[in-house]
Amino acid sequence: MSFTLASVPRRRPGVELEYVGEEAVMLDAHGTVARGLNASAARVWELIDGRRSVAEILAALPAEATGEQVLGFLQALFERGLVDG
Repeated sequence: MSFTLASVPRRRPGVELEYVGEEAVMLDAHGTVARGLNASAARVWELIDGRRSVAEILAALPAEATGEQVLGFLQALFERGLVDG
């Protein structure tokens, strides 16, 4: 699957984002740490709601975020089984 700006990503059931101090950690459905996230990636995760398109998510991010970065992050999440498109 390849995400485009028109894609509407959805979180997979059971995947959670937990904060440990200032660090965001993504846990898969089994409670295994799937990925540590920086602040920008955590914000993208928060915006994934199954209704917003990638373009809408990108528009809600700071201007320095690029479509290439967001699409790459979503692709990495998809490959790890954390989102659907």
